[in-house]
Amino acid sequence: MDIHTIRMLLRTKSIYDIPLRVTYYARVSSESDEQLNSLGNQITYYEDLIKRNTHWTFVPGYIDEGISGISTRKRENFNRMIDDAGRDLFDMVITKEISPVTPWTPYSLPGS
Repeated sequence: MDIHTIRMLLRTKSIYDIPLRVTYYARVSSESDEQLNSLGNQITYYEDLIKRNTHWTFVPGYIDEGISGISTRKRENFNRMIDDAGRDLFDMVITKEISPVTPWTPYSLPGS
């Protein structure tokens, strides 16, 4: 579904009521146990969020482990996600939100 159609639908519907193909991007910057646990938590959260929404179709996520956030050059799955977006394999990507003041929390839309 193209962004213009989604924007029109959002005038009268919640994002949760729109039939979308949804995927996620998860990444940690090191391979420490703490970071890998965070990655597991991200994956579980995103997959549960997508799969429990009856209007969404789950598209397997894109995951990069132990990869720096400074550059996308070495993020193999991030780059694959960008290529897949160009091939129209999904409509929406969810990912974590990073704040310089608070620890990360998965991005969730209003009403979740």
